[in-house]
Amino acid sequence: MTQSNPSTSSYSAVTQSDTFPKKDQAIVMDTIDNTQLKEYTEALSKVITPSSIRFVSRIANNRICVYVSTKEIAVELIEKHKFLYINKQKIAIRPLITRNKRIVLSNVCPVIPHHVIQKKLEEMNIKTQSSITFLRAGFTEPGFNHIMSFRRQVYISPEDIVKLPESIQLSYEDTNYWIYFYRNPCYVSCVKKSVILLRIVQKMLTDHQ
Repeated sequence: MTQSNPSTSSYSAVTQSDTFPKKDQAIVMDTIDNTQLKEYTEALSKVITPSSIRFVSRIANNRICVYVSTKEIAVELIEKHKFLYINKQKIAIRPLITRNKRIVLSNVCPVIPHHVIQKKLEEMNIKTQSSITFLRAGFTEPGFNHIMSFRRQVYISPEDIVKLPESIQLSYEDTNYWIYFYRNPCYVSCVKKSVILLRIVQKMLTDHQ
């Protein structure tokens, strides 16, 4: 009976697969002098299974790029393990593609143009990674779901989060406005839940009149 070599089977499975990895499956690490690719894969294999490592190569700016089999494994390496030790040196694990952070701006008067807010952010050395857009008020009834709120959203680089204050004062057309920033991703859903709760309370009060 012929027995297949595990490494040969693994290679065959990869080469015969029609699936291609996504960029969110990739991690990068800085290279250190006098090291080989094998040392990085061996260090990775101590925290994930060797079969989870799909592609590896040196890339620009003295980095090693590794594609793993799933996005979840990449996230685990970046957020849980965070580092590898190679030749007794601590090497940070980073995503290949920077994951921008969603910011919700609250109490934004509709008369203020997007570019005025963007200019204010640039003055704080915060570069937006997307256009600023309006957020809906959350009405689901037919004929009302087009109504916008006094909230907007924008994506910024994770490195700029620390530069973001809780609020800013902005002057437009001889009027001063306060704008508040929310970094919590559940903020919008919490607002929607509050709107629903308010409607329930209003209905109860109406029913008891």
